[in-house]
Amino acid sequence: AFHHALPRDQFDLQWAAAGGPKNIAEKVDAVAATLEMEKGRYQEDMENEQVEFEEELNTLHGDVLGLSQFVELDQVHTVAAHVAKLKKTLAESKERVFVFNNREGLFGKDMTEYTRLNEINKAFEPYCQLWETAHNWMRWKKAWTQNPFLSLDPELMEKNHAAAHRSMHRCVKAFEKLGIQGCLDIGREIKGQVDAFKETIPLVQGLRNPGMRERHWKALSEAVGFEVQPDEEFTLNDVYRLGLGDHLEVVSKTGERAGKEYQIEQALDKMEAEWEGVMLGIVPYRETGTFILRGIDDLQNLLDEHITMAAAMAFSAFKKPFAERIDEWQATLNTVSDVLDEWVKVQRSWLYLQPIFDSADIQKQLPKEYKRFSTVDKNWRATLNNAKASPKAIRFCNNPKLLEKFQESNTFLELVQKQLSDYLETKRAAFARFYFLSNDELLDILSSTKDPRAVQA
Repeated sequence: AFHHALPRDQFDLQWAAAGGPKNIAEKVDAVAATLEMEKGRYQEDMENEQVEFEEELNTLHGDVLGLSQFVELDQVHTVAAHVAKLKKTLAESKERVFVFNNREGLFGKDMTEYTRLNEINKAFEPYCQLWETAHNWMRWKKAWTQNPFLSLDPELMEKNHAAAHRSMHRCVKAFEKLGIQGCLDIGREIKGQVDAFKETIPLVQGLRNPGMRERHWKALSEAVGFEVQPDEEFTLNDVYRLGLGDHLEVVSKTGERAGKEYQIEQALDKMEAEWEGVMLGIVPYRETGTFILRGIDDLQNLLDEHITMAAAMAFSAFKKPFAERIDEWQATLNTVSDVLDEWVKVQRSWLYLQPIFDSADIQKQLPKEYKRFSTVDKNWRATLNNAKASPKAIRFCNNPKLLEKFQESNTFLELVQKQLSDYLETKRAAFARFYFLSNDELLDILSSTKDPRAVQA
């Protein structure tokens, strides 16, 4: 309308902007067409892969069925390696089925079930179990009989033996049903070896009990009539050579005793270890310049638990090798318990009496009691300073002299409290109005005799 001539670059920009939507629409159409072409190409590629996969399944099925041809036990390691490869291929095939099904979902196609793969896997299972178990069994048996006897783990041995027994039992049943004689013979052979080895398990468990010590080997040697002392060269074959299987009852009883004694030893070690980190809770108390003991509930619970455990050990028929240690540990726990009991009693009385005898008036009125309290107070402060410097509970409290000191303090404090109570009664007898006051109120008045208003109040 204004007939103003635009510069060429602005004119071109305006013209391009006006045609922008059309360009975008054309670009969208072009990309959509390209995507459709790519989709068709990918779908075609997938379908080709699926055809190839079907052919691979044919080969895999043939390989699995071909396992029936392997009937020589001396080929166990070679066949087991072949079976391991087939097992890996089957696992990879399952993954490929998962990928194919996901892609079919993206393309809006019905998912292929691949039931044949399940059939192949089902056919493969007894062969896999047979050769894996045979391979593992022969490897385990060689290690158990040739490795140093002192390195054998009876718990793992029993676990592996039980697994082999279950597996071979299923294999024999499966191949009896399938009627594949060669594989059935191998299964029966391995099952026979596994069954025969069963008698060795309790023998190894007895001899390899973790509680076996020099005294047990000596007792075992005396019982069987010949020396049994495994060293680094000793193997399970030596156990067979010595004929220890004929003395299974003696071996089992020796191992059982060693195990029971070992439990006691372990329990003692565990209790002692638990006390290593237990510290006394020594905290400052107000403005007194000294400390008090706090938070002994957990400590007391642990103490009660261990006293009970130690008492049970003392009645055990297997305590003999540790009788002295058990007695010492019981004595320690009892001393610690007694010290804590007396400590708490002293603390309770000290907390009550300390502010009372902090009053100069009370000190003058009860000089004898004040002297006794001062003796206890001096011991208290020295003891709590030492506890603060060395707060390890089991070490600090296992002290008979400390127990005597606390017992003496409690005796003094009981006398002080009795004399204090008698003193208050004499005041009540002299002043009838004092009968209506509690001990604390009366003590508050008596400690303020320099202030007549406190008495008048």
